[in-house]
Amino acid sequence: PGLDPSTVLGNEIPQYLAPVANFFFGAYAQFQWVHEPGAIASQVQAGKAVIFNRKDIGHFICLTAWDAVNQQFIYVDPDPHLHQGSDNWYEARMSVAEFTTWANSFTIVVAA
Repeated sequence: PGLDPSTVLGNEIPQYLAPVANFFFGAYAQFQWVHEPGAIASQVQAGKAVIFNRKDIGHFICLTAWDAVNQQFIYVDPDPHLHQGSDNWYEARMSVAEFTTWANSFTIVVAA
């Protein structure tokens, strides 16, 4: 809304990501202006994957679970540079503070 698409490349408009996921992957994806960690944790606890963009590096990460005991998101990120040398890229963890610092103000929520 309020953005002239001719001024940016198509892959730079986050609202386009959900329809692309729907088309190519056959999953139901929805763009949302949501950044509040509690709302994101609720989505993940409901069995949905939540994709967000790390605003510091422009990299997408997929949240797959919520650890309520430790107050951490569990996420998938195959980029080895982003999880302190750990080989555990499919169960990496981030705190709520890290999410709040890293995440842009939008998410893509995917329900299979």
